[in-house]
Amino acid sequence: MASSGDATVVVKKILAVIAMVLCAGVLLACLAGAIGVWVARAPLTNTAVALLTTAYDTLQKVETTAGQVSQGLGELQGLAGKLDDAVNGVSAAAGVLKQIEPVGDALNAITGGVQQLDGKLAEIQASAGDIRSQAGGLASTVDVVRQRIPVWINVGAFAITLALLWIGLGQVSLFIHARTWFRGGAPGLRQAQTAPVKPIEPVTTAAVTGKTDAPVPDAETTSYR
Repeated sequence: MASSGDATVVVKKILAVIAMVLCAGVLLACLAGAIGVWVARAPLTNTAVALLTTAYDTLQKVETTAGQVSQGLGELQGLAGKLDDAVNGVSAAAGVLKQIEPVGDALNAITGGVQQLDGKLAEIQASAGDIRSQAGGLASTVDVVRQRIPVWINVGAFAITLALLWIGLGQVSLFIHARTWFRGGAPGLRQAQTAPVKPIEPVTTAAVTGKTDAPVPDAETTSYR
């Protein structure tokens, strides 16, 4: 029985040591993580702001370029309209020549080509306008995110720090309990085991009956008055 009890105590101590080592490792990891979060906060914020600024500038350039393209296409569309009007004027002026088949076909081909060019230019101009509006919307969104990203990173750093501290406090509590088991078991059980035991006093007849065992006087030596 004694050897079995000793083996149980040894196993408990080994488990307690393992638990304390694990708790200490997790606690150190939590502390390192909390410190690392605040060390990396500033570089992360600067990098995020720089990337968002680059994206914002690029979208601004795309918006400006799309606007210039749309404006140039509008000018080309105006020239195509003037060319169409000139062709129509020439066609109207050359009424007799238009009756000649080769001349009429050429004038019709020119008129049709100018109208097709005008339609293509209108489509391209509409696409450029869409690109410009989309780039402007994205630029506005990126600008809002760029202004708010430092606040979001700070809030995230606070949340991660609180979570790591909470986990660290839990590891401290587990470490204390493991150390208690290593020293001799649970606190209540240890106190019960180490409490002094009072010796049991023998019970005498006098304590039960209330009478004392006084010596009986000898009849020969007793005098009667």
